[in-house]
Amino acid sequence: GDGRVFLHPSSINFSDGEFVSPWLVYHDKQATSKVFIRDSSMVTPYALVLFGGDISVLHERGEVRVDDWIRLAASARVGVLLKGLRGLLDCAMAAKLQDPESDISSHPAVHALHALLA
Repeated sequence: GDGRVFLHPSSINFSDGEFVSPWLVYHDKQATSKVFIRDSSMVTPYALVLFGGDISVLHERGEVRVDDWIRLAASARVGVLLKGLRGLLDCAMAAKLQDPESDISSHPAVHALHALLA
């Protein structure tokens, strides 16, 4: 990897001193005098688990992993519930992609996501 990266001075997040979550997603990365990222947004651990890469639950470690490198603390019960919700969300999104005109607002995954994040 690139090691430490910096927010580019033109980034909207450059002036933010603190983030609630240590995770940022970004669109553009450039190496000049330092490695800079632009077009970044802070994301919560829930967003990483629910919309990120492959997830696995390590019951004995009390850990959920995203793409086998992002490690998040979670009890086995919470990890299993999040993995189940992720499966439901993947199904809802696949249905929407298959039929863009379909209304998935009543899908159980959407209701569960709303309850979790509201």
